[in-house]
Amino acid sequence: MGSSSIAAEEGVMRFTRAGKKCLLYRDQSVQVMLATILTPRDVLIGISDSGKSTAIVDAMRLAGQTGATSIGITSVQDSPLAELSDVPLFTSNVAGEGLYGESVTSKWGWLLLIDILYASYAARHFDDTLQHLKETYEAGIRHSRSPGSPPVES
Repeated sequence: MGSSSIAAEEGVMRFTRAGKKCLLYRDQSVQVMLATILTPRDVLIGISDSGKSTAIVDAMRLAGQTGATSIGITSVQDSPLAELSDVPLFTSNVAGEGLYGESVTSKWGWLLLIDILYASYAARHFDDTLQHLKETYEAGIRHSRSPGSPPVES
C-alpha cells in the first residue's frame, strides 16, 4: 500500500527474475482475499512503516492461519505487523510519531531489506537463480526485438 508498494514492486521483479512466482495487489480487499488461499509453501511479505495498516495486518493474520510463512517489514517493534510476523524485520524511521511513511530513511530501508532477502535467496539457490536470470534476461531481449522495434545493443 502507498509508498511501500515501491519496495513490494522491486521484490516482485527481483524474485520473479529468480524464478519465484510472485503476486502484488494494490487493492486492499484482494490482498486480504489472497491471504486466505496461501499454503504452507507460500511466503507473504507485508510492508507497513507503522505496522498498523489494516489490510496488511489482516493479511498477515490470515497467512498465519493458513500456515504460510510471513515476513513483516516495519519500523515499529511493538506493532501488530511485527507481532504477527514469523520473521519481523525492522527499518529506521526518523520522521517521528504520526509521520509514518514520510521518512526517506524508511523507504531506503524497505528497499535494502528486499535486496537482502533477494540476495540471501539467490545465494542459497545459486544455480537455479542463475539459470532463471539468464532465461528472463533472454526473454526480455527477445521481447524488445519484436517486429518494428529497433535493434538492442547488449
